[in-house]
Amino acid sequence: MADLHARLLHGGPLVRIVDYHCRASHSGPGAEEVSTEDTVVFTRRGVFVKHVGGRRIVLDANHVHFYRAGEPYRVSHPVPGGDDCTSFRFAPDLLREALTRHEPEAQDRAASLSGLTHAPVSPDVVLLQQRLRQRLRHAAAGPLEAEEVAIGVLRRVVHHVARIRDLPRSRTDMESRAVASRRREWVEAARLLLAAGPERNASLQTIARDVACSPFHLARIFRDATGLPLHRYQLRLRLALALERLAEGEANLSALAYDLGFSSHGHFTTTFRAFFGVSPSGFRRTATVGRVRELSKNLEAPAPPAR
Repeated sequence: MADLHARLLHGGPLVRIVDYHCRASHSGPGAEEVSTEDTVVFTRRGVFVKHVGGRRIVLDANHVHFYRAGEPYRVSHPVPGGDDCTSFRFAPDLLREALTRHEPEAQDRAASLSGLTHAPVSPDVVLLQQRLRQRLRHAAAGPLEAEEVAIGVLRRVVHHVARIRDLPRSRTDMESRAVASRRREWVEAARLLLAAGPERNASLQTIARDVACSPFHLARIFRDATGLPLHRYQLRLRLALALERLAEGEANLSALAYDLGFSSHGHFTTTFRAFFGVSPSGFRRTATVGRVRELSKNLEAPAPPAR
C-alpha cells in the first residue's frame, strides 16, 4: 500500500500547485481512480506506471503527464521507492486561453489537454518548475510570482504539445496496430529500465536484451518515439534527479556525481551547466532563496529546440 502525502504550495483562483510524496513498494495496478480536473504533473524523482484504457505509460522525469478530468486510470509501481511529483491545476478559462494559441478550435469547446497522456519536457521547463516550487516551499514567492511563473510553465508545456501534434506522420502511423503496439511496449520497457536506475551504465546490448528487442531496432524506435537517443534520455533523467537532490540541500557534489553515474565531478558540473545554464553549486545557493529576476528571465526566454 502506498504511503502518500500532499503539501499545498499555492492555492489560488488561477492555479493550484501541490507537491506529492509517495513511498510505495513494488505493486501491481491499484484501485481505479478518476481525476476531477485537468492536471499537469511533473515527476521529480522515481518512476511509476499509469494504466489508461489498456495502455501502460511509464511516467518519469523526462515527461510531463496529464490527468484529464473524468478519465479513469490506475497506478502501479514496478520498482520500489515510490515517486515525488508536483501537480499544476489551472483554471479552465486560463487553460483554454493557453491552448487557443496553438489550437484555435479550443475556444469553442471545453478546455482540455486531451489527445495526449504525456509529452517530453525540456531541461528549461524542469528547472523553471523546480525553482518555483523551492521558492514556494520557503515562502520566498508571493501569489503574483507564483501565478506568473506557473503560466510560463503552462505556456511551454502547451508549446511542446503543439509541436508533437504538428509532427508529420511517422512510419509507425502507417503500420498495423499490432506492430505499433509492440514497438510502444519495447520503448516503454526501455524507459522503465532507464528510469528505475538512471545511474547504471548499462550497454545498449544489455538494455535491448532485457526488453527482448534487437539493439539496432531498439536504438531506432526509441529515438523515433521519444525524440532522444537512449544515452541522452538517461542523461536527462540523471540531471532531473540532480536538481531534486540539490534542492534538498545535497552538499557533496563529488558524491552526487558518483551516485548519478557521472565519470567525475568535473563532468557532472560541465554537463549540468550546459543543460541548465547554471552550475550545481549556483543552483543549490538559489534553491532556497531564488531570485525574481532569474525567474522572470526564464519565463520570457523562448523555448529551446529539442536536443
